Amino acid sequence: HPGVESDEDVPFPMKREWSTPASPTFSTALGTEITSSRNNYQKRAYQKNRTRSFKDVNRCCYSRPTSPFRVLWSSLGVLAIVYDVIAMPLMFFDPPSTEFTSLLRMLMMVFWGLDIPVSFTTGYFDKNGSLEMRPTRIASHYLKSWFFLDLLVVLIDWAVFVIERGTSSVQSLSRLGRSLRTIRFLSVVRLLRLVKLQTFMDTFQDIFALGSASVYVNIVKIIAFILIINHFIACAWYGVGTLEAEGSSWIEELGLAGKPVESKYVASYFWSLGQFGVGSVEFGPTNTSERLFSIAVLLFALVTFSSLVSSITNAMSAIRNMKSVQSMQFAMVRKFLRENGVCRDLSQRILKHVEFSTLHRQRRVAQVDVVLFKHLSEPLANELQMEIYSRHMQDHNLFRRLCRTAPVTMHKVCGNALATHCIACEDHLFCVGEGAKCAYIVIEGMAVYTRQREAKAYDVEENKWIAEAALWTSWVHVGDMMATRECDILMIMPEIFAQYVRYNSSAFYHAQSYCRQFLDRLNELVVENEEDLLDINQEFIFNNRYSAKWGSESCDDARNAAALAVAGAEGAGAETGSLADEASREAG
Repeated sequence: HPGVESDEDVPFPMKREWSTPASPTFSTALGTEITSSRNNYQKRAYQKNRTRSFKDVNRCCYSRPTSPFRVLWSSLGVLAIVYDVIAMPLMFFDPPSTEFTSLLRMLMMVFWGLDIPVSFTTGYFDKNGSLEMRPTRIASHYLKSWFFLDLLVVLIDWAVFVIERGTSSVQSLSRLGRSLRTIRFLSVVRLLRLVKLQTFMDTFQDIFALGSASVYVNIVKIIAFILIINHFIACAWYGVGTLEAEGSSWIEELGLAGKPVESKYVASYFWSLGQFGVGSVEFGPTNTSERLFSIAVLLFALVTFSSLVSSITNAMSAIRNMKSVQSMQFAMVRKFLRENGVCRDLSQRILKHVEFSTLHRQRRVAQVDVVLFKHLSEPLANELQMEIYSRHMQDHNLFRRLCRTAPVTMHKVCGNALATHCIACEDHLFCVGEGAKCAYIVIEGMAVYTRQREAKAYDVEENKWIAEAALWTSWVHVGDMMATRECDILMIMPEIFAQYVRYNSSAFYHAQSYCRQFLDRLNELVVENEEDLLDINQEFIFNNRYSAKWGSESCDDARNAAALAVAGAEGAGAETGSLADEASREAG
């Protein structure tokens, strides 16, 4: 610091982690980390080369599988598949064509026709989880999967449409009636698109991943499956009744030959539900074909319907068990508080906090609760942590720069130096006089900060930094922070943060330069007006004068770090040389 002989002469000296220079000798002792950084850089370079061909073409022509356009298109695909599931079996009834059904049919044909070029321009994730956006790979992947089936269905649809439009006279229609029905039934292959529904259902299931909500979704899926199965059976039952056979059919017995399609469908659906044991049926098969079909349906119902009903019963029992266990736990809390004479106010606060914690765990999944995440590799788990928490650090100049210029280092920081903490309403995060153990960021919720001997209160909103000085110096809280609403807090551990930043010379000099500017301003405030020192609202960090000065000096320091690494590489070996290369790249 200018004007003082050492850091010990200032109120807020720099921590030892930042005052000790990072040299090539220090980096050479971390050969494993250097080799890992070099390998990670090579992986990033390889991934950039993989998408280079995609960048050379028009980006508007290709979309990611998770893009908003693709999500919207997939949603329309779900509606189209549901339409096919309902409309295709109804061909047994030979319903009359109306303007509305003709319009729907035309829209479906246009949609599935456009779906082919859209699939050719949509990326995919390979078996390793990497996003593939190269046009040749996308085309090859689609040609090997759904292309020929989609093309066959589209051609059949348009062939039937052209034949129907080209046959205008009633006599021509009667001659081609049986052939036209045969061609129509070829379009049943459209129902194979039901396989695609599994992907969309998995995405929908992710929204209701915990608690009783997922059980309710499973019940709805089972009921929908029962209704669809009965829809297929009802349409097939009517189709069997129209076949030529010895004796009369069930349609003739009920006198439905000249009735509207609605009456025929209701009677068929009623018979289908009756085969599953739901209600009684007043009519049954009257010839051999109908009896054989009825036997097949009864065997199918015997196997499937009983299992579906048991699944619904088990789901309802699971809901009751979850509610009963939760009620017993809350009853034990109330009994404990009552038996130990806890006052009513404190009892209500404890109950509110327990209720909030329970709802919070049901609403959001903690990473430690996902057992399969234990099988992730360490770099992939660190990248996941950065993806989750980096958006909360983007308002900070230094962390935004490190995320852009040193992503591998920030992956390690997010995977090891971050932790989350949940506080309920009226809970204190810290009190005046406590030594700051970490820096905080409010992820969600609302809190209030009050300084000692001040009546003014400061609102602390989301993405607000608290006690950032703990990262750079020994800091003691000068106020109290209390949650006015349930809060999720992100904590940054200073020692671990400094440890991983020091592994990267360029990132270290960025952080060291920022630390120096931060503490210069902090010590100036002590001299100017000590009352301005707060745990929050440290706007001097983002002041244009200081951020601009830090930005220029940190770039110079980074370039000096790269030059120092290059100079030391001559006698430090190949590993130090790789660090020098990385420092030079990040300095640029």
